[in-house]
Amino acid sequence: SPAALEEALIEGAAFGAILGAVQARAIQERHPGRGWMIRTVLAAQPYAAAVTYGEHDLLRALDQAMMLALEEGVVAHLFRQAHGLPFPPLPGPR
Repeated sequence: SPAALEEALIEGAAFGAILGAVQARAIQERHPGRGWMIRTVLAAQPYAAAVTYGEHDLLRALDQAMMLALEEGVVAHLFRQAHGLPFPPLPGPR
């Protein structure tokens, strides 16, 4: 759940996550000063990776995992499974 993920990030049980950009920013705003790096990984996509500041290797690994999950249809499959709807088309480059 989003609340469990946020708790894991706060408690240090998770060092990174791939989540919606809006959710990532909201977590960062609720917990200022935590030293989290939040970056929209896929600039044209509504996804972000949130990691502890300085975890550059982890951020690169999450970038690669998200790209692979999108390319292989994993994200579309999980979206359909969770929402019963087809995965919406992603916006093109800006």
